[in-house]
Amino acid sequence: MTELAAGLTCLWLGMVLGISFLEAPLKFRAPGVTVPTGPGIGRIVFRALNRAEVVLAVLALTAGA
Repeated sequence: MTELAAGLTCLWLGMVLGISFLEAPLKFRAPGVTVPTGPGIGRIVFRALNRAEVVLAVLALTAGA
């Protein structure tokens, strides 16, 4: 694995951990965020994460080749 592919993999891992363990629980502690609006925010955040994951996967696979 090249250094670039390893770096992209670490970036992906940091994004997943940050969103899963920091953003998701803290979202419900923010003022003005209600239980009905929380999942809507989560869908938007995870949709953006999924798009970033696709880009990072393509870059990591091409860098590792």
